[in-house]
Amino acid sequence: MDEAQQVPEPDVGDLHRRLTDRLLRLGRHASALHQSHQPWGLTPYQVQSALLGVPEAARLQVRLDSGRAGRRAATAGALRACATARRGPLAAA
Repeated sequence: MDEAQQVPEPDVGDLHRRLTDRLLRLGRHASALHQSHQPWGLTPYQVQSALLGVPEAARLQVRLDSGRAGRRAATAGALRACATARRGPLAAA
């Protein structure tokens, strides 16, 4: 028991810095996916969706911002629209 009390706490500072860096990089990547590029006026997300064969009706135009209220309602509506485009109306809304 005495040995367990003498074990030093792990240094998680480097881990925290790496996680923070990855979070920032992921946020920049997500933002870049939805920025249009000239001269085509298309976003990488739109190009990727077209190449994958996602029907236009199933493509979501809603972009969620983690700081805004009503995210759940927007997500539910967008998912409902996507499901309707892919399979027909949902049985229960």
